[in-house]
Amino acid sequence: MSVKDRLDDAMILVKQGRWEGALCLTLIAVAATSRKRFPRETGMTDGQAFEKYLDEDLWRHVGLGGFRGAKGVITITHRGKEFSLEHILYRHFRCELVHEASLPSDIVFDANSMDELSIRSGDGTGAVPLILSTLWLQALVTTVVCAKENANLFPITDAETGKT
Repeated sequence: MSVKDRLDDAMILVKQGRWEGALCLTLIAVAATSRKRFPRETGMTDGQAFEKYLDEDLWRHVGLGGFRGAKGVITITHRGKEFSLEHILYRHFRCELVHEASLPSDIVFDANSMDELSIRSGDGTGAVPLILSTLWLQALVTTVVCAKENANLFPITDAETGKT
């Protein structure tokens, strides 16, 4: 099994409308890619590696390339505190899905928002949830596919030469 297998499985789940499962597998692929870039020998925790990898690569894939390396470009108030998007994706999405098999009741992955890249902050009380649009799933997939660490898994064809 590989990062490519995780993304292939995620796409099968997307076709079935199983968005949380697809997100879980995609976040696992993000985590595995982050460990390729920042192996345990670097002394980084899993969360630090995950967040730093997204901080370095995610922004150029969502049209904010000038913000590369600017952790916290997008901050979200959640549960009364400010968090970077990278932290929200790791702690509140990846960890909850992997360790608890579901998202907390105050977090929603909105399958009805496939045409916009958005995250809406809740009110911190749980009465209004934090809502992440499903287009973020595509942004995360693109980030993994385009990672230099995964070049052998996702060869890109040169448009002019037809070579891979």
